Amino acid sequence: EQRIIAETKIDVRRKRMDAQEEAIAESFEEAKKILEELAEKGKLDNFVYKDIIFNLVASASEIVAGNKLELVFNQRDSKIFNKQMLEELTTFVKSRTGRDVSLTLTDKTMQFLGGVVVRDLEKHVEVDNTLETKLSRLKENLRVDVAKILFGDRI
Repeated sequence: EQRIIAETKIDVRRKRMDAQEEAIAESFEEAKKILEELAEKGKLDNFVYKDIIFNLVASASEIVAGNKLELVFNQRDSKIFNKQMLEELTTFVKSRTGRDVSLTLTDKTMQFLGGVVVRDLEKHVEVDNTLETKLSRLKENLRVDVAKILFGDRI
């Protein structure tokens, strides 16, 4: 009888943990949908997609530390980032990095939700700052916070 009770408790605990894992996974899927909506609409609540792109390019530029950088967008964003926008982005990156950076757009596009891939043409270094990759990188750090929000002290 004791063994049955112990096995039942373990089974209940396992089912609760599985349900919690599923809820956490659903939260990240919902975050991905929100990012997709932001990228498609260009603005969502107080978030402006262009500003996010500018910051993603600038942070990648700080990482690669090169001066000749190539930007790779998805098909939708490659149409948005025209010559005028590229000049504005270059000015922004120069002010953020303090370097004389030259930005160019590649003719090729990649398939991703949004964001940007920044390549250093001189050092052959690439920084993947796509929205999917950023979310994936943050996922492990945010899992505990998401669990606390969803379940409080019942973790």
